[in-house]
Amino acid sequence: MYVKLINEGSVAYQSVPSSKFSNNIYKLEGADIYDIEDEIWEFLPDILVLTKRKELEGKLVLVAVEEI
Repeated sequence: MYVKLINEGSVAYQSVPSSKFSNNIYKLEGADIYDIEDEIWEFLPDILVLTKRKELEGKLVLVAVEEI
């Protein structure tokens, strides 16, 4: 699962652990790796997100696109 980073100057994503909740809906984890002083995630840990498949660096991956 990837989450878009905010205020990076260019489009960037962070790989984040997650758990499947239902079809295309996942719970973001990663509270142990989230550091607001280092980077700002579009969606925070411990919330449910809708996902879409997107190609990043030549690989088809899941990306969080909307908070549920």
